Amino acid sequence: RANSKAIYQDNVRATDPGRLEISCGKLQIDLGEDTRGFKEVLAEDQVELKLLDAKAPIQANGGRAIYRLGNESQDVLELLDGPTWTAQGYHGRGDRIQVEASEEQQYFKVIGNAWASLDVGNIRSQPATTMTNKQLPIEIRSDQYEFDGAEVRFEGFVTASQLNTWNLTCDTLIAKISEENKTATSIEAEGNVQLSQKDGDQTLT
Repeated sequence: RANSKAIYQDNVRATDPGRLEISCGKLQIDLGEDTRGFKEVLAEDQVELKLLDAKAPIQANGGRAIYRLGNESQDVLELLDGPTWTAQGYHGRGDRIQVEASEEQQYFKVIGNAWASLDVGNIRSQPATTMTNKQLPIEIRSDQYEFDGAEVRFEGFVTASQLNTWNLTCDTLIAKISEENKTATSIEAEGNVQLSQKDGDQTLT
């Protein structure tokens, strides 16, 4: 109490009801001034997060996580030290993963060296007769991207590719996500768009 801290160690599990679950090796809570709440939570050692939002049920892992109470009921959680994430149909990584949560919605954002692999769902980059390519995932790199359950928005020097089938660069790319099967159903590129596609032995640009 003198240090206004609470420390939990070894196989720690914590839940923010309706928002997220945290498991880790060590959890430190900095208590608020009124002693009824907290200012910050620091999780360390094999941190695993589970977002409980039905629209974006995501599991993320990293070496360290910081959870801060925000202003106007806007809380912020950051996952650091080599964070990765997975969900049905897609996965990704980056320098930093940030989750902003309010009472209405959660925003999942990956910042710095952001990479994601998306299942393509009903997208067809080749004629339907080319069965070997239609199920290949789309790999996308960008400065950052944000996911709200309905779409993933990539921003800042975006590059996208589907193995050796096609390559695309642009400023912004939006992938629409099916709420039913959690796969990408369409992608839309904007700003300085360049596309190259394989056609037999030729590359069309």
